[in-house]
Amino acid sequence: MEGTKPRTASSIGMFDMLKGAGMLTIVFAHTAELYPMQAVSGLSLTAFFPFIYREALMSAFFIASGYGFRKRSIHKCIHQQLKSLLKPYAYTALFTCVLHFIIHYKTFQYLPGTIGESIKVTGGFLLGLPHTAEYFGQEFFSCGPMWYLLALMVGWVLLDVILNIFPERYVPWAVAGCVLLGWGASLVWELPFCLIQGAVVVPYLYIGFLAKKKHLLDEPLPPKVFAGLLAATALIAVGALATRTTDCISLAEWSLGPLSIFLDGAAGLLFSSGCSCGSAMAMAPSCTFWKRWAAAR
Repeated sequence: MEGTKPRTASSIGMFDMLKGAGMLTIVFAHTAELYPMQAVSGLSLTAFFPFIYREALMSAFFIASGYGFRKRSIHKCIHQQLKSLLKPYAYTALFTCVLHFIIHYKTFQYLPGTIGESIKVTGGFLLGLPHTAEYFGQEFFSCGPMWYLLALMVGWVLLDVILNIFPERYVPWAVAGCVLLGWGASLVWELPFCLIQGAVVVPYLYIGFLAKKKHLLDEPLPPKVFAGLLAATALIAVGALATRTTDCISLAEWSLGPLSIFLDGAAGLLFSSGCSCGSAMAMAPSCTFWKRWAAAR
C-alpha cells in the first residue's frame, strides 16, 4: 500500500468545493439583491457588486462539466445528451406547467386567464427561452434555471462537432469562431433553445477538456499563468464599473462584448484551480488516514 498514488485532480470530486461554494454564493447574491443598499456612486452594493463575477462563477461550473467531456462520434454525443439532459428538462417542464396551471386557477378562479398565463409558461419551455421574450406577437416566459441544462447540452454537442471536424491545431480557432457567432447572433435576435448560450459556453467546456487532458489542475498553476488569470479577473471588475453593467449569459449581455466571454473563462479557470487545490488539501488528511488504516490491516 505504500506505493499507492495520492488522490489527484483526475477525479471529478475535486469540484465538490467549487459546487458548494458556488451554490452558497448564488443564494447569497440573490438574497442580498432583495435588500438594496446604495453606494456613493449610485450603484447598489447588494444588487450590482455581488454580480460582477456572476458569469465567471457560471463559467467555472461549465469548466467542471467540460472536465468530464470525452470525444465521441457526433451521433453518440447527441444521443447521450438527449438522454442525460433533455429528459430531466422535459420532466421539469411538465411538472412546472401542470403545477402552475393548478396553482393559478386555485388562486384566481378564472379559467381564461389561467389558460393564457399557462400558454406563456408552456411556450417558454417548448422554445427553451433563457429569459422572457416575445415570439410571433406572443409573450413567453423563460424556462427559469433550466436554461443551464439546454445550454450545456448544446455546448457539448457543438464542442464534439468541432473536435470531430477540425484538426487539433485548428480547434481553438473554431471554438473562438463559435463564440463570436453566438455573440453576433445575440445582437440580432434571441434564438430559441438556448442556442446562443450553448455557443458561448463552448470555450468553457473546452477549457475543462484541456485541463483534464493536460493535467492543468493537478497542481498549482505556474506563476505566469496565475498572474495572467488574476489580471483577467481584475479586468472583469474594471469593465463592469466602467460600463455600469454586469455580464449575464442567460440574458446574452456582456459588458465588454466577446472580450468579456473570454475574461469570464479565465476567471472561471482561476476559481476552478483554487477550489481544486482547496479540495486536495482538505482531502489529504483523510486520504492519509485511510492509507494507514489499510496498511495496518
